[in-house]
Amino acid sequence: MSAGKVVQHKVVLSIGDTTPSVSAGNLFITSGGRMGGTTITDFDNGMDGQVIHLVSDDNTLTIANNANIQLAGSANFAMSDGDTLTLCLGLHVVNKWTELSRMTV
Repeated sequence: MSAGKVVQHKVVLSIGDTTPSVSAGNLFITSGGRMGGTTITDFDNGMDGQVIHLVSDDNTLTIANNANIQLAGSANFAMSDGDTLTLCLGLHVVNKWTELSRMTV
């Protein structure tokens, strides 16, 4: 799904799922306590131009700055409960997620 219609999809990841699928929509809420210290290194099944919004309901989720995800400051983002992160796929580089914004609480 490309940017536009926002579909809420609660992400429920198994411990160690470092590349969750984002094909179901644009708004993803992590499931409190289930992340188990997971570091997300990429998002599967995204489409060029897709914008995703991540809302952390957890204190154990990290988004990695790497070859697949370009974060502001070129540093990992250890998300706390209530933090948000917005990414776009293919904004500057094809098949690379680029940070558009974040909010920390």
